[in-house]
Amino acid sequence: MNVTVRYHGIIGDMINRKTQQVEMPDGATITDLLAVLTGGDESDKAILKQTRPFIDGKQADRAAPLADGAEVTFMRPIAGGAGFVSWGGGSAQGASPSQG
Repeated sequence: MNVTVRYHGIIGDMINRKTQQVEMPDGATITDLLAVLTGGDESDKAILKQTRPFIDGKQADRAAPLADGAEVTFMRPIAGGAGFVSWGGGSAQGASPSQG
């Protein structure tokens, strides 16, 4: 099966490629794909170990099976989003800053 691999942002810069086509055997997983992509290169292994895989735009576990024609993207983990915000010594979830 053929899989398109994309390396998002700085990941592609670090491993010197942004996209590639890879042929994988039926039943292959993200873990299998990583083994092929790194080919024993310890630097690439260390970089890709710190990424999150997405299959066709949906976050996937490394044990997830691949399908023919899948697009796999490796991205750095992103933190943030809704949470507790503190203004003027108090904290509240979803609060807005006090006026005056």
